[in-house]
Amino acid sequence: METSSSTHSNLEIQDLRAQNDLLGNLINELRQSVKKLAKQNEALRHTVERQAKEIEQLKSEIRRLKKLKQKPKISPSKMNKDDKQSNKDSPEGKRAGSYKKSKRHLINTHQKEILKVENLPQGAKFKGYQEYLVQGLEIQVKNTLFKLERWQLPDGTYKVAELPEGIKGHHFSVELRAYILHQHHHQGVRQPLLLSQLREWGIDISSGQLNRILTEDKEDFHKEGTEVFATPAAWLAHLKAVGITSEHNQRIATEGAMIGSLLHHGFPMDRVILSDDAGQFNLFNHALCWIHSERKIIELIGNNESQNQVIQDARTSFWRIYKALKLYKKEPSIEAKKQIEKDFDDFVDKQTEYITLNLVLKRIKKNKKELLLVLARPEIPLHNNLSEGDIREYVKKRKISGSTRSEEGRRCRDTFASLKKTCKKLGVRFWDYLVDRLSKENAISSLNILMTEKVATT
Repeated sequence: METSSSTHSNLEIQDLRAQNDLLGNLINELRQSVKKLAKQNEALRHTVERQAKEIEQLKSEIRRLKKLKQKPKISPSKMNKDDKQSNKDSPEGKRAGSYKKSKRHLINTHQKEILKVENLPQGAKFKGYQEYLVQGLEIQVKNTLFKLERWQLPDGTYKVAELPEGIKGHHFSVELRAYILHQHHHQGVRQPLLLSQLREWGIDISSGQLNRILTEDKEDFHKEGTEVFATPAAWLAHLKAVGITSEHNQRIATEGAMIGSLLHHGFPMDRVILSDDAGQFNLFNHALCWIHSERKIIELIGNNESQNQVIQDARTSFWRIYKALKLYKKEPSIEAKKQIEKDFDDFVDKQTEYITLNLVLKRIKKNKKELLLVLARPEIPLHNNLSEGDIREYVKKRKISGSTRSEEGRRCRDTFASLKKTCKKLGVRFWDYLVDRLSKENAISSLNILMTEKVATT
């Protein structure tokens, strides 16, 4: 019994030793694997860093080959250096181009000050004045305490003098409210910066008061900005009443109603709509922007020098036709029209060794009618940069700030952006417009009327 028990114990010990040796080997193998993976990870890290540098270099080379904008190189200032060579031909050492037409007659003078010469020698004769105009801006806080007369009538009631129309319901002047709207909607100054500036100048105003000036009591502006005949809520109620309930169908019905309204109010059927090839603008006579059409060529990246060359040749031909169209717009002729059409056909029908470029040219050929509509209508522009410029400010603000905190804030943002652009196109100073509307003077005609008058004279 003792011998059997001893043998059993020896077998267990040997089994445990074998398991221990096996675990030791596994641990060693894992350690070796970890070391190997660490080396591979380090190698991959160096590879990624190297590839990132190579990708950046390739991007820079692509931009150079495509003649796109590179990172600007800002040279050291030369303001403190004497550039005698550039000034030697200018009288009195002034820089070239500094002599311009006088605008003195266009500038109002608010104050005149006579400066006298001191220590005149005996026998000096007075020869009048030499004028020197200095333009300035006066910024100061101006608080007004209105003392309203208060009279007791024979029947015991009281009659109190009325505040000026633009002040009623406000404890901030017309000019201050106009300044706040102008800074925020025209200059793009954010509310926290504007609040800090006003407080620095000594204006006692809270963030809530500032927000109310920017967003509340703006119905007159909204009305002038839209000039609608029915409210959006009334229109949606009508759509639901006739069974149009889904958002997609409501949008289609709204767009159709807008087009119908345009035609009903005399919008000419032959009016040209110029776009970047977005489907929603394919209405009436549709023309395409040449700048957007070329972007498909710019986006191509050749696999070798030969393909890069055919891409460059295609861009050269594209812009040669564009320049010919610019000349045609100034002096249209049948000969020039035929030559441009021939050059366009030769350009889009050309087969190159780069298949992707051929597909792009095929797409441009498909848009021939829209791209060459200018041959029949020389008055239309060749690009829609002006329209994109009108919405660039809105897009920039959306990218930076995301969106507004409230629906009323969104309405004010859109309304004042539209009013500002409209004032600019009509030659009305936005500041004058804001002061006029806030003061309730309404000396400036409705923008809708001014727009109608401008269209009638063009």
